[in-house]
Amino acid sequence: FYKEKNTDHDDLLKVNISDYQKILYKDGLFRFNKSLRDKQEDINKKIRVSFEVLHYMRAVCSEPYCLPNQKFKVDKNGYETHLENSPKVKWLLQTLDHIKSKKEKALVFTEFKEFQLTLFEFLNEYFGLRPHIINGDSEKRHEKIKEFSDGEGFDVLILSPIAAGAGVIFFCA
Repeated sequence: FYKEKNTDHDDLLKVNISDYQKILYKDGLFRFNKSLRDKQEDINKKIRVSFEVLHYMRAVCSEPYCLPNQKFKVDKNGYETHLENSPKVKWLLQTLDHIKSKKEKALVFTEFKEFQLTLFEFLNEYFGLRPHIINGDSEKRHEKIKEFSDGEGFDVLILSPIAAGAGVIFFCA
């Protein structure tokens, strides 16, 4: 993991995908190419399959254990194996540990609902937190945000970018 200076942008964070993710990603590419080559499929089906596969590949890069239409489970070999296969989660936990050492708070944005639940699981396991999740299903958003803002010390709030953009106001100092 490293930050790279780019003359056209702010610092960019690069997190390489794991070998496990590469296997899943290649499977997505194979399915995508197969769909494009299939002469039997009509154009609407090709478009639908293409979007499904692109969504799958995007999910693979975010969290390989949160794939579309699958229930999240920690790797059967445990948390450490899971983190080796999920470098973004590993990086996030390391970053949050640094934030915790400074007794600060963090907002984590992700649109994937299964990934929101994954983060809840890992934050509970590693930090003993039971963070609120604010997404389209959330009730009492403002109360949860106020509780987060008013609390002392380290905490994390998990947000959907769409739900957070729908009238949610942050009171963090």
